[in-house]
Amino acid sequence: MEPRETKGLTRPAHLALGLALKFLSARDLAILSCTSSKTRFICERESRTRCLKMNFDYHYTWAKLLRACEVVEGKPQSGPAVPVPSICSTRRVFVEGAGIPEVNGEYVNSGMGVNGRVFTRRVRDEIFVIRKLYSGHQLFWYLSRNAQRVNAQQLYWANVPFMEHSTEEGYPPRSDWGAFHDEHLPAPATRVS
Repeated sequence: MEPRETKGLTRPAHLALGLALKFLSARDLAILSCTSSKTRFICERESRTRCLKMNFDYHYTWAKLLRACEVVEGKPQSGPAVPVPSICSTRRVFVEGAGIPEVNGEYVNSGMGVNGRVFTRRVRDEIFVIRKLYSGHQLFWYLSRNAQRVNAQQLYWANVPFMEHSTEEGYPPRSDWGAFHDEHLPAPATRVS
C-alpha cells in the first residue's frame, strides 16, 4: 500500500523521482521539499535514508545532517546555505615525523569547517589545526599553528586527492605532505586511529 503522502503519483513517476533524488544535494532536496506535501515526504525519506548510513544519534534536521555528509565528502555548496552541524568523529589523527616537534602527536576532531572535518591539538599556548582550505580553485589539507589567531602560520600542506580515494574519506592523507619552509622539514606523515 502506498503512503498517503505519495498518493496521486503514478508508480513510474514515483520510482523516477526516487531515483533522481539520489543525485540531489541537501540544498536542492530542501528546496524541492517545499513544493508540495508529496515531494516533501519523498525528500525527507531520501535524506533520512542517506543520513542513517552515518549511524549518528544526534537531534539535527535531516537537511543539516545531509549537508554535514556532503561537507565530509568535499562537495561544495552554492546558493543559500544549509547550516552544518558539528558532527565530530571519535577517530583521532596522529601526526608523526614532522620537523617541528610540537606538531607531532594526537589531533582530535574538534568540529566541522566549511570544507570538512577540523582536527586540533593544543600544546601549551599554541593550537595546531589540520583542515581543508581552498587556494584558488584547488583544495588542500593544511597543518597550521594558531589558525584562529591573527598570527596564524601555515606549516605543512598536502593535496586533497580527487574523490579522496587514496585516503580514508574525510581524513588527511597518510603521506605526501610538503613543508612551507625548509626549516620545517621533514614533512610529517599521519595515521588515523
